[in-house]
Amino acid sequence: MTYGRTVYQSGAHYLFGRWHLDLKNSFYFKECGWEGLYEIARIAKIPVQRAARTTIGTSLSSMQLDVALRRGLWVPMDKAQAEDFRPASDLVVADKGGLVYEPDIGWFENVAEYDFVSMYPTLMVKHNISPETVNCECCDRGVGAEEMVEGRQPGNRDRGVGAEEMVEGRQPGNRDRGVGAEEMVEGRQPGNRDKNSVPEIGHHLCSRRQGIVPEVLVPILKKRAEYKRRVKAGDPQAAAFKARADAHKWSLVTSFGYLGFKNARFGKIEAHESVTAWGRETLLRAKDFVEERGFHVLHANVDCVWIQGRPGMEYEALRREIETAGGCSVGLEGVYKWLRFCPSKTDPLSGVPNRYFGAFRNGELKIRGLALRRRDTPEIFKRMQKDMLAVLAEAEDVAGCRARAGRLADIADGVRERIAIGRVEAAELAVTFTLSKDPSDYVANGPSAVAVKRLAASGVQLHAGETVRYVIRSAGDKIAEMRATPLAFVSEAPEVDTRKYLELWERCRNEIMDGLEGPKANAEELREIPGSAVDGVAEPDVVFPQEAQAKEPQLKSARAVNAARHARKAARLKIRSRPKAESLGPELPFGPEPGGDGHVFPGPLNALL
Repeated sequence: MTYGRTVYQSGAHYLFGRWHLDLKNSFYFKECGWEGLYEIARIAKIPVQRAARTTIGTSLSSMQLDVALRRGLWVPMDKAQAEDFRPASDLVVADKGGLVYEPDIGWFENVAEYDFVSMYPTLMVKHNISPETVNCECCDRGVGAEEMVEGRQPGNRDRGVGAEEMVEGRQPGNRDRGVGAEEMVEGRQPGNRDKNSVPEIGHHLCSRRQGIVPEVLVPILKKRAEYKRRVKAGDPQAAAFKARADAHKWSLVTSFGYLGFKNARFGKIEAHESVTAWGRETLLRAKDFVEERGFHVLHANVDCVWIQGRPGMEYEALRREIETAGGCSVGLEGVYKWLRFCPSKTDPLSGVPNRYFGAFRNGELKIRGLALRRRDTPEIFKRMQKDMLAVLAEAEDVAGCRARAGRLADIADGVRERIAIGRVEAAELAVTFTLSKDPSDYVANGPSAVAVKRLAASGVQLHAGETVRYVIRSAGDKIAEMRATPLAFVSEAPEVDTRKYLELWERCRNEIMDGLEGPKANAEELREIPGSAVDGVAEPDVVFPQEAQAKEPQLKSARAVNAARHARKAARLKIRSRPKAESLGPELPFGPEPGGDGHVFPGPLNALL
């Protein structure tokens, strides 16, 4: 899965009479091992050595072609198929993607994370979403003139009005159910009109025949569920079953994206939009259901929801209720002892959907969006954050995290000292950079481009998608070649830009330490949310610092906060301004630098604060 990244893959070399498996360039083998590779080759009906080098989309297309040929259907000869013409107003409504909320910022306790299991593939099967079933000609959305004249209800063109139905007062084509009062009041026809209509965007789905895509996904979903059940039951072959389940996971993930891929033989953008529309509807139903029962939803992201728990609550019982309300299988990812939702680096009043970290009750850590998850972060900073998080994992609550702030500071300070005195190896400071184009196409002379150009000038052949490692020598030097040194050219005692690396150190340190040090809470705005976070600490009752209580509640000036962006939160947040610039954390504009003297800027600049 590239997710927009440029990836380099060398050419394939197939042998006759023996297998040649290039394990370095095999996605399936890297992610799922031998068992996963064999499983995909078998169900996709592709030779093993070819399956090892093919993409997930190619394997999925092979499964779809197999179903189409067995059903005697025609296969599109051309891949690139244009979507139907629509006005721009329809695109604004339909082209929205998954539902992503802005999380509350702070440190929280007893948070349950619920995950819809294979949400999009399940919805594709449940609602029969496939390119040929979206807006099909056999199932009309409205009442046509022909149907009105003949007295038949829409969606039942294959049968007329029976005498039995007229006597019993039931609508034709729905012999198994009577006319409900709710349907009559709302003016809806009983049957499948609402069932087969995609919420919000208005597409309709076929109710007469199963689509190719759902037919392909049904056995994959069943096999993966069975493999996961056997793994959970402790089967002796659990490792093999887990590898096979992981292989099917990638097929399921790709099945959704391939619906909107322009080069997919069985792709259609309207089908892709229908899946995301049902996904938004499902997540909204779950969120509304939880809030109606008095729980606070901290965050929701496409197919996951984070809920603030209560002492002694039954998390498994709530899972079953959410599953019933949402109509899809729901899993309890876990219950966090503590969880941190990080603020944006550019706007400290806004949360970031994919930047959080926390510890489950079993001690396992879940980390998203931190520096240690980035491919380009130097190893010394990755190891620093891992060591800091390992200490935090010992804490049972937010108070325990605060109590360990001193140990975290010691770990970070030790790394800072090593960088400052130059007692660090070049490999630990190396930045990993992936080329997005050929070396000759780079125009700017940033450190990454300089390293690439120096390698190319020395005779190293580089292609888009390959990676290089380099050390920052002097990031702001006027001479371009002095800005970076490829790791291959570095001597035992490398010359590095100490100031630049200390800036990176500070950024990595603050990602974890903010909200844990001292009463000022490092960049957290005071928020009045019952049961949420104040200054980075989750408390049932909000208690503001004494100096802040003397101030009248007021919104920040337009210079500090984009009013339009935060209008939706103004109703539930009371943002109180700090009396002095010193109280601003390092993430806020014009705040004092960490470890600085905390002075107030003179003149007009101080007035802005």
